[in-house]
Amino acid sequence: IVPFQTNKVVILDGDFTRDGLPSIRLFSDKCIERVLEHLHKLGHRHIDCINTQNRNPEIDRRIDIWQRWRERRGIAGELHDDPAPVFTDPTIVAYRMMARIVDEKRSKATAFIGTTCPAAIGAIRACWERDLRVGKDISICSVNIEPPAEFFCPSITGLNTPDLTDVLGECFDWFGSRLSWRGPEL
Repeated sequence: IVPFQTNKVVILDGDFTRDGLPSIRLFSDKCIERVLEHLHKLGHRHIDCINTQNRNPEIDRRIDIWQRWRERRGIAGELHDDPAPVFTDPTIVAYRMMARIVDEKRSKATAFIGTTCPAAIGAIRACWERDLRVGKDISICSVNIEPPAEFFCPSITGLNTPDLTDVLGECFDWFGSRLSWRGPEL
């Protein structure tokens, strides 16, 4: 076993290449746009975004991608942003937010995209309790999905986390070496 060398960092799910740090971005802009295109192909022309995750560069990027995509497509939509307190579950915040949106008729959206899977899960539960059939009356998806998203009824549409085995293996090999990073930084 090779000990870790000091002062080596790889950023997961962010782009810090401008700071000279190798970075692993899980989802490209184009991948996130594919989720939005799926909703567009279903006929949705008013797509709101739900965020209950603490704001960070990746969450901000996902929201920016949604906003730019809407503007290019001429799609209506609002951001519903209520980040959960640090170290708490954003699912319950999403549930309460969607309950208010539905109960108070705060949105004309026919589809919602969550910045994360917990946002979609909370929103789906609030709709179910209000007899809104997700997949028929309204569409709810997420940028990314996590287990057990595929077992919900209906299953949650979103991007699967890519297999990181090879790229993380390269990172750990680098951590144990005395070499400089080789290869693309992103």
